[in-house]
Amino acid sequence: MEGRGPAGAKKKALAEDYAIYYHDEATLQPAANVVCTYAPKGQTPVLALHDTKGYQHVCLASSICATGELFFRIRDTSFKGEGIVAYLKELLASTARKILLIWDNASWHKSAETLAFLRSQEGRRLWVARTPPYAPELNPDELVWAHLKRVLLPNRVVKNAKELKVMAQQAMTTIQNSTELVKSFFNSQNYHFTH
Repeated sequence: MEGRGPAGAKKKALAEDYAIYYHDEATLQPAANVVCTYAPKGQTPVLALHDTKGYQHVCLASSICATGELFFRIRDTSFKGEGIVAYLKELLASTARKILLIWDNASWHKSAETLAFLRSQEGRRLWVARTPPYAPELNPDELVWAHLKRVLLPNRVVKNAKELKVMAQQAMTTIQNSTELVKSFFNSQNYHFTH
């Protein structure tokens, strides 16, 4: 079900006992997320890169709840089309509750496959609301990616997408296992739809 904006949707969802999740997707590449490096004065630090033989990456999607739950999946291909539908099916299978999913205006969130799923019998427990365009500051799930890239995986280089997927799985599981960390992503006053 699609409907009103996040603020109105949240009010209705709370009254009807929905689980409220914020959702986003990201990609990781084998090249390091350089955050901070050190070297002797006058010597530029260098991170050695492996020949990746073309563009390699892994795609991640996560959904977080203010009560500290994190649901995520990692794929070799994008979450467009059937990829996002498969993710939504797994998210629904993870709980018996109805879900309000607040996400951005990515084209695959409005694709024919996604809309057909939302109208289907299986998708009836899922209600989506969209944040305004170009407003990542309204989505606390963005802080999952910030923590992943700047805290857990900075300055790390891997040889290929297979190693990257293993590293991403371990890091995302670390975040998932820290309920207090996930709750902290909702503390910023910028995320006014969560209060």
